[in-house]
Amino acid sequence: MPLACDVTRFGMGQVDLEPLIRQNVQHPDFQGRTSLKVTLPVLVPSYVGRYKALNINNGALAAAAFQRIRGGELSEEEEATVRAELLEYCKLDTLAMVELLLALRRLADEN
Repeated sequence: MPLACDVTRFGMGQVDLEPLIRQNVQHPDFQGRTSLKVTLPVLVPSYVGRYKALNINNGALAAAAFQRIRGGELSEEEEATVRAELLEYCKLDTLAMVELLLALRRLADEN
């Protein structure tokens, strides 16, 4: 269980930006929704289309890929490929969160 302890400790510093956006940011292009998929292209337009270039390009695909690795369904070569694809998705998602936070800070500074 050392990994579980490490993951738990890591998670303590995370913040979900969705409630912050839901409670404080309105934009007609959100169409009443506040998910990352909706708000990111509006608040950080440079991200439009960046996920489309990835083989794993959304959370559902990422979760399914992770389960395939956990379930031992893949050959060694396939697992290496899927791990690399997951890493690319996670890197982009993490950077997207940083860019979204910076956009929210700019909005707050404007008001």
